[in-house]
Amino acid sequence: MAVEFTLEEYPLYDEAFAKGFAVGHAEGFNRGYAKGFAVGYAKRQTKSLLHLIECCCGSVPDHVPDRILAGSNEDRDRWLKAIIGADNLTTADLDAILNLQPS
Repeated sequence: MAVEFTLEEYPLYDEAFAKGFAVGHAEGFNRGYAKGFAVGYAKRQTKSLLHLIECCCGSVPDHVPDRILAGSNEDRDRWLKAIIGADNLTTADLDAILNLQPS
């Protein structure tokens, strides 16, 4: 048999529920915001890299977008610096840059 009660009879439960809800909502919002920001940052980095590669090479090889998306933010930062610093960027140079290991 279930016990029934009202929150008016037990105001501490109502207060605890409200506090728990507020804390859970804030934590969920912060996690969602951080994840959304990270995804947006990665997309922006990827778009910038692809645009730069297109400007330097004339076209983006088919395998490059997937490789860029698979990289970390640090990878994309390193690739961006390497591509900007390249004199004449060929497809072979681009493949070598995208396969660089952190030093």
